[in-house]
Amino acid sequence: MEFFLKFSGFKKCLFVFLLIFLIGSNIYSQTISLFTWPSSNVQFTAITSYNDGLIVAGTKGNEIILAEFNTSLDLISSAVFSVESGVTLTVPKSILVDDEGYLVVVGYQWFGSESDAHSFVFRFNYATGILDWFRKYDNEGSILQRVIIEPTTGDYIVCGQNGHPSEQSAVLIRFNKDTGDETIISNVTHHPLSDTYWSVIYNEGYYYLSTRYQYYGGLAEKMRSTITKLNSDGTVVYAKNYITDTLSSARLYGADIAIKGDQLYLLSHGDDAGTSTAEKLFITATNLDGDFLWNKQYNYSTDNDGIWHQITPLPSGLLVAGSRYNPSGSSGHGGDIFLLKISDSGVVEWSKTYPFKNDSYYYMGKTDVFEVIGDYIFAIGFSDEADDKGVVMRTSLSLEGYISEDCSEVIELDIIDGDDIAQNTDLDDISYEGFSNITPAILSSELEFYDDLCPLLTILSDTICSGSIYTLPDGSEVTTSGVYEVILLGEGGVDSTVITILEVVEEYIIEYDINLCDGDIFELPDGSVIDVSGTYLIESTSVDGCDSNLIYNIIFNDIIENATDTNICEGELFILPDGTAVSDTGVYLSELVSIFGCD
Repeated sequence: MEFFLKFSGFKKCLFVFLLIFLIGSNIYSQTISLFTWPSSNVQFTAITSYNDGLIVAGTKGNEIILAEFNTSLDLISSAVFSVESGVTLTVPKSILVDDEGYLVVVGYQWFGSESDAHSFVFRFNYATGILDWFRKYDNEGSILQRVIIEPTTGDYIVCGQNGHPSEQSAVLIRFNKDTGDETIISNVTHHPLSDTYWSVIYNEGYYYLSTRYQYYGGLAEKMRSTITKLNSDGTVVYAKNYITDTLSSARLYGADIAIKGDQLYLLSHGDDAGTSTAEKLFITATNLDGDFLWNKQYNYSTDNDGIWHQITPLPSGLLVAGSRYNPSGSSGHGGDIFLLKISDSGVVEWSKTYPFKNDSYYYMGKTDVFEVIGDYIFAIGFSDEADDKGVVMRTSLSLEGYISEDCSEVIELDIIDGDDIAQNTDLDDISYEGFSNITPAILSSELEFYDDLCPLLTILSDTICSGSIYTLPDGSEVTTSGVYEVILLGEGGVDSTVITILEVVEEYIIEYDINLCDGDIFELPDGSVIDVSGTYLIESTSVDGCDSNLIYNIIFNDIIENATDTNICEGELFILPDGTAVSDTGVYLSELVSIFGCD
């Protein structure tokens, strides 16, 4: 029990839950692992599931790196793309694996400012190393943020912004999965200066997008977080602004959007009373028509809280990721990553922050920062040492995001209910310029494991039979059920903690009382046939591998025969034992069943 008391903020019932959840199975170790490239900066920026493991995308210097991991975080392989000789930083923003096993990656080249960025999309067969197509958008000011699959066609739907050259419009594009040819679904603006579709989801023929629109009458102080709903042909169903009205001074970004049941969840960060980009964190819930349900501010008790990255529905609640405010970063970006688990109604269930980053550039908030596989959470980023190291983290929902006391700080926060605001917005179509085909060089990779950033936490569960001895990882021996914690010295002097949840299975003794009739037979579990009363012992092995004794008390009951002579007067009736009424002289047989089922 001491182990769980050390987990700040854990509920007492977690101990019982883990015993139920873990008995008879092993759970992977909780860890944060570093990966490096000799004399190069490595930053991981997007993650997705792939086969039975993971694919991570990021940057190696100015180039794109892709890396495959198993769920134990062993590095399996990696590949590097050098776009236009690697002169310009090329950042993957979003990644997926389609139904045919191809990787699809979108992102942008960063030339130092939003208005100078160029975006890209490519499809790659990771298993064969063959690049199907790579499309680059040469128009300055274009940034692609998110890629999803349109389920009816299998084509790729990509959202972001389109540059004109010092202005940005919100753009939604369909890419043919086989050729990479693009079709514009939506290219709109409310005020042609700073409009962006930050994220997109698809549901029953509609696109729902988290959006930043800049309203007329100002500059950054008129940016608002909105939900835009589009028909499949791109026509607008609605575009609604939340959190604060359009007349006030506020700067808000719609970072991501999720759907669960008949509710939409919009992540927004920024400043509802000024122009900070990383001051406050909001989640707004609406129905599918965009009607307001609730709005909550998640306040970490600081003047500036940070930015959001991603929200993903879970079977129970939703998981949210963001980055804490970084006072030395550009506009407050670049702080440590955090995870937040909330209920469907927005109530905080747990919140943890971790000692690595996932937001290096001003417009680098991401929607693919974590992946949930079963109970496990995998998150990515980088550690900003002398040379940046790529980071992959593994923790679990059942442990509420815990890694170790030094590597998963519990952060307390207040929830402040917001105003009921949902204002409709008119949008205008705007022109668009197309993509060109390029062929990047695919280089050999030198990515390798570097170290574990934090002490490893491994949770094991096992069972032994009563009277047996169990040896813990440190060599000590135990004989009773319990939760045992041992600390081992790992490579490089990094300690690892192993928690063993041990159940001692007692010997089973089960006794059966069986009544049969004379002449019957009974077959015991070992195949023996019994026809004589007595007590019989069967020794066997239970499903746990422990002894089980079955005792059978068997009685064979006699068949009872009883004759009775009875006289009655003429005209009277006699009721036999079976209930039959008779009035004539004779011999009558009644067959009855005893309490043991015998005749």
